[in-house]
Amino acid sequence: MRSKIMITTLLAASLMLSCNPKEILEPVIDFPAFVVIDGDTVKTRDDKSKTKLKYANYEFAPIYNVVGDTAIVFKQEAGLKKPSKVPKLDKIKNNEDVDLKGKPFRIVAIGDGVLTGYRDGGLFNEGMLTSLPNLLANQMGVEFNQPYFDTEDYSGFNRRVRTNQNFTGGPIPKYKVVLNNSGIETLEKNNKAILKSTKTVRIDNYATPNVESFDQSGFGKRIAKDYAGFSFSKMPDIIKANKADFYIIHDVFQGLFESYFNLEHIGGSGNSTRPRPQGTIGYKINYGSGFGNPGDDYSQRIEAYIKLKENKSIKRGVILNKPDLFDAPYLNLIKVDQIKAAYELYGILNTNPVVGMAYVLPTGEIDSLLGKNVHPSLKKGINKNNKLNERNFISFNNSDYTKNLILLSNQETESLAKELNIPVVDIYSLYKAIHRSAYISDDGQKVTVEAFYSSDGFYPSAYGQAIITNETIKVINRFYSTDIPLIDIRPFNQK
Repeated sequence: MRSKIMITTLLAASLMLSCNPKEILEPVIDFPAFVVIDGDTVKTRDDKSKTKLKYANYEFAPIYNVVGDTAIVFKQEAGLKKPSKVPKLDKIKNNEDVDLKGKPFRIVAIGDGVLTGYRDGGLFNEGMLTSLPNLLANQMGVEFNQPYFDTEDYSGFNRRVRTNQNFTGGPIPKYKVVLNNSGIETLEKNNKAILKSTKTVRIDNYATPNVESFDQSGFGKRIAKDYAGFSFSKMPDIIKANKADFYIIHDVFQGLFESYFNLEHIGGSGNSTRPRPQGTIGYKINYGSGFGNPGDDYSQRIEAYIKLKENKSIKRGVILNKPDLFDAPYLNLIKVDQIKAAYELYGILNTNPVVGMAYVLPTGEIDSLLGKNVHPSLKKGINKNNKLNERNFISFNNSDYTKNLILLSNQETESLAKELNIPVVDIYSLYKAIHRSAYISDDGQKVTVEAFYSSDGFYPSAYGQAIITNETIKVINRFYSTDIPLIDIRPFNQK
């Protein structure tokens, strides 16, 4: 798929968690319909019978309340605007490497879903086109190749849209999964979606959303057949096989969503990524007791960066740190006090399966518990024989270590970046400023939380991606003395 293609829907302005359901328009398509995409006539294809989806999440995604399926009307938009000027990239061109000298400037992205453009619960071409690395490449006047779905599969994978259907009467937004023109090849017996292969020959974007589940779905194989099953240990091999002038790294390899809800990924022992604020300094492989049993100090991430440092694989690039997504709308839609109030309403005490719950996930069980149209006999959590699953909650212990995991991880990122002599893009502070309503863009816009996030309330919208890209550009210009122009973010704000 050519990078100039832009994909939108009639729902673009109604996809935030905070939207009024009365304002939501559900699309209606009479099959077959035909649309013109970048000069090509594409049939609007109904894939419901092919996928045989039963409205359950067929992959791990930060949207639980799927009540049906729908179709998206394709709408052609103008392509990404060319920058006001073509910047000079000679200061960041890697002419020291004979394989890159004299060749066109290449950017490679590797890491997490933020770099893929994953949003609205799924992965699709419009999200990829408005992803940070693609927007940056556009401002730099550089070609950037991504694993786009074919034009006729423009809806991609797992995309969700808001619906005004609310049979439970619960407070949690409801969604429909998009089934027309999907990028799904088939569904396996366990409801895992196998994606169609990409026709892109050279891939520049090796970021992957939610590695563990997407590798099972074939996404890892889709973008890198030799490196499916991404982990920190694979990163040096991917970089070595894909020489580039500039690297963009956001290495939360377990996926932002999953890594935040499973704290062992950023603070556990064994095969962990336990933060080391001092970076690789003083690090020694400690296998603990027993063969193949890593000790508490073992870190795949540190091992990977030691290899990168020794091989001098990265000359120039940037690393994004970890935002505090416990501030995200997704985790703040339902408050703990609402659950406690529901227990009090039904006169039931001590049925909560999680002691010291800190956050409530907006799941179907929670929606049912709080839903005014659901009979008490069907509500989980109000009797001992029908308890709420612990996966509905996030709880923390009171240790300072657990509370500071994100900060410790970001200190590690700072140390590793200094060792590689590349700068850090501090999106942790960016997100915090947006949540305080204290972020003003370079053109004077006060950025709201609602506009910054996509409909899943967890990953950035196209507008959010443009904002993060501008912050990245400012870091690059300051550190490398380049003159990359900032993006005009106003056209991206559709809310």
